[in-house]
Amino acid sequence: MKRRRSIVSWISLGVAALFGSVSVLAVFTGAVASNDDRITLEQNLRSQPTTYDFCAVAAMRAHHEQALSLGDGFLASGGGSSELRSLAEYMVRGQAAEIEEMSAWTTSWEVVVGADVRDLSASHNHGPSHEEGVSRTTTEAPCAEIAMVGMAAAADLDRLAASTGDTAAAMFVDLMTRHHEGGIVMATDALRRAHNVFVLESSRHVIREQQREVEQMANLLAGNG
Repeated sequence: MKRRRSIVSWISLGVAALFGSVSVLAVFTGAVASNDDRITLEQNLRSQPTTYDFCAVAAMRAHHEQALSLGDGFLASGGGSSELRSLAEYMVRGQAAEIEEMSAWTTSWEVVVGADVRDLSASHNHGPSHEEGVSRTTTEAPCAEIAMVGMAAAADLDRLAASTGDTAAAMFVDLMTRHHEGGIVMATDALRRAHNVFVLESSRHVIREQQREVEQMANLLAGNG
């Protein structure tokens, strides 16, 4: 299981640049490494985020936050094989790190755009909608077109928290599979519409990683892992 290198060191260098001779633009490098390549500062500076980029990051961050709830709920149940539990722990750690990266990217770009874009995620409704597994923004602007696909309902989270043993394992795999598949849909949309290199590379990472994890969960639940 591979994981991207952290962008924290790049962000720290950018913040330091605010007080030195290096351009203030270094503060929003958004420099994130894929499994094979590192996004360069020059690449990121040529791709100032659009409103859609900010909205896509806010939506994916909120989506990841529910994944933490799913993983933590399953782990607290004590159910599942040691292999499935290890995978759940890996997913929780990975998505928590990605939330940190997305938050750092957002905060860094705020320096330049002169606005607080952190509460864009507040315009997302995490509850159920008329379309199963999909939550949409509750306001018309600026993120009304972003669909939160694969989100579990509050009742699902409650049932997972109350489950034990094999029931908890099966429920976790079902909910997290749907959640990951929704994340892949969102990331695929971002690949078509995003401008900033961090958003594009993060979307590619979500697709690669979550496809792999869906396959691993299915194999482990079937006893083939």
